[in-house]
Amino acid sequence: MKYWIRTICSAGALALCLTTSAFAGSYEDGQSAYDQGNYADAVRVWRPLATHGDSRAEYMLGMAYDLGRGVPQNYATAAVWYLRAAEQGLHEAQADLGTMYASGRGVPLDYALAIKWWNRAAG
Repeated sequence: MKYWIRTICSAGALALCLTTSAFAGSYEDGQSAYDQGNYADAVRVWRPLATHGDSRAEYMLGMAYDLGRGVPQNYATAAVWYLRAAEQGLHEAQADLGTMYASGRGVPLDYALAIKWWNRAAG
């Protein structure tokens, strides 16, 4: 009896893992979708990666919100995702965050913070 319970539980766990990984996708899967113009699909792939700290996915979500690709355009949300990636050292995010501070787009206009993030991006 114990053998059957263990077998059923193992099979269920394996099925759950396979299902989860099929939906999660890799960063590259998201990039491929984005490159093909399937922005909503790219966002669906990147969101779980970004929420788990993948700086590239965080940056691309920021860009999606910044440009309104696959999601409604929202500069404040873009700034949040750019900041998460920028704090991990992603130069592209640092530069774009600096630009947002320089223009006051999604964040308060703040030239000192703009320069700070541009300097980090250049470094």
